[in-house]
Amino acid sequence: MRRFDTFFSHTMKWEGGDQYHEVEGDPGGATKYGISQKAYPSLDIEALTFEEAVEIYQRDYSPSYIEQVEHDETAGRLFDFGVNAGTGRAATLLQIAANEELTGRSDIPLRPLKVDGEIGPVSLRLINCLGEDLYDEYHRLIAQFYTNLAQKGSYKKFLRGWLNRLNDPITED
Repeated sequence: MRRFDTFFSHTMKWEGGDQYHEVEGDPGGATKYGISQKAYPSLDIEALTFEEAVEIYQRDYSPSYIEQVEHDETAGRLFDFGVNAGTGRAATLLQIAANEELTGRSDIPLRPLKVDGEIGPVSLRLINCLGEDLYDEYHRLIAQFYTNLAQKGSYKKFLRGWLNRLNDPITED
């Protein structure tokens, strides 16, 4: 199974699959396959097909750099968190996690990253040098993001689901 298929399948498990729904308090509005009306205002969400959803995920939520992240679980989390919170935010938190993990390490002769939400060759080099060591810090920062977000009014009811999703392994590693 291709990585995208694995990541997409995991994300569908948490995004409700082919069920059209509107959850009270969800600022995204109506969703189907995790595609929200807010993100795609000109799209008929209720009529969205599986094939159209896959195309949207491949185009908008699976930047090419995800395939270049060598550690599968980190790459999968980058994809899944990007769907849930935005690809820029997912990339930014990964860069912050990489810088945190690099702190105090003398075994990796690389400099801290510019945190800009853009994953390019410099970011990928450090991310891949850190490998699986990076995952725990990335996981911690995502949990912290969700916890902080839940402090804002109507988001509190989503925290348990977000944390369950975060703690659900994406790959078999």
